[in-house]
Amino acid sequence: MDGLIAQATDGKFHVAVDFGGDEGQFFPDSAVDRKIVIDVSSKPVLEGVELYDDLKSIGASPDLVMICHVLEHLNDPVALLREVHQVIDAQGVLYVEVPMDMPRLHDWHARDAYQKYLARVGRMRWPLVASDFVSGVSRQVGFRIPRLGVVKQSEHINYFTDQSLNALLTKAGFDVIAHAAEPKASVGGLRLGKLGMVAVPADHA
Repeated sequence: MDGLIAQATDGKFHVAVDFGGDEGQFFPDSAVDRKIVIDVSSKPVLEGVELYDDLKSIGASPDLVMICHVLEHLNDPVALLREVHQVIDAQGVLYVEVPMDMPRLHDWHARDAYQKYLARVGRMRWPLVASDFVSGVSRQVGFRIPRLGVVKQSEHINYFTDQSLNALLTKAGFDVIAHAAEPKASVGGLRLGKLGMVAVPADHA
């Protein structure tokens, strides 16, 4: 994250906002005058970090907004990005990071025969548990789902590629100026990979 933001900016920010930023530990190492976490939880934040419920209540136009591993959980991710577009400084930058969450599959997983196999295994608890466990291990070690494994969604409701994330940011009024993908990166202890993009308001690209 730090490298991609530094690549696209001078690394100095007056007001940095991390949307869904936990305790505020994810801010870049570069100079930041004011650090703000937007989160609905009451979890304590680190010293020097401010906590707010929403973007509009901070009373300032941030010149850095970070949205990391949030968009994949939202019913309407473009709504949040448009809200950011309304409040971000005209010369500000947006950093977005999402998991790639794309293990390799077999062609057989798209066939009717696989659906019938799942339906049969799904009626037997322990074979299903075993298959699910082996699939999870294989996904972490080899980043693939075995032929007789279980292909299932994680808790994410949105899945992004380079093209779809770029299109989402464009739809919300941003232009992407830098991006990087790390397909083998671990996220929260899981080998999901991650995709990061730095964008600016389209009118000021």
